[in-house]
Amino acid sequence: RYSLVTAITTEGYMAAHVVEGSFDSETFYEFIATKLLYMNPFPAERSMLVLNICRIHHNEELYDL
Repeated sequence: RYSLVTAITTEGYMAAHVVEGSFDSETFYEFIATKLLYMNPFPAERSMLVLNICRIHHNEELYDL
């Protein structure tokens, strides 16, 4: 079994990452920290990251990014 996470913009895919098994907060953090290097400070383009209440999104290290 594999899991996929993607980052999309109004212009298309920005990044994608596949892991064997399921994502956890650590693998999700690695995706955010390494794949989304092209995000910008608000209010520039690509400045917002929308997450839902999924448990893997609750990682203290994400707040520091």
